[in-house]
Amino acid sequence: MLLDALDHAILQVVQRDNQITHEALGARIGLSASSCRRRLAALRKAGVIIADVAVVDPGKIGLNITLHVLVTLDRDAAEAHRAFRAIVAAAPEVLACHYVTGPADYLATICVASMADYEAMSDRLFSGPPVKRVESMVEMRCVKRATMRSAG
Repeated sequence: MLLDALDHAILQVVQRDNQITHEALGARIGLSASSCRRRLAALRKAGVIIADVAVVDPGKIGLNITLHVLVTLDRDAAEAHRAFRAIVAAAPEVLACHYVTGPADYLATICVASMADYEAMSDRLFSGPPVKRVESMVEMRCVKRATMRSAG
């Protein structure tokens, strides 16, 4: 799907407030409500918008510790990657996990209530094959949580 300037404007608005009415969205970007409705439907159908979600503050639900964890696998083989991805997919504490370049294979973002919970989760997820090395960084404060910037 080729996006135009209006599609990019719609994406900027709905990333900040996906519950905005079509009328209010149209007023902000200079389109009719029906045009906004049609364009949003097309963006969803094309997979540009992949989910409409609520972003929850982890601290408000008792998940007071966020960690960013670099994980290196014990071997660079497809079965090791499949095994690790299955482990991560089954772990509710893992908010995101990215296959990355550099000294580690994966970067995971994890939210837990306490360091004891992280230790238990770490033992469950990261001790033994296919994991070789783990480097954990505790987030002190999130200084910016951004929306995706459109290329247009």
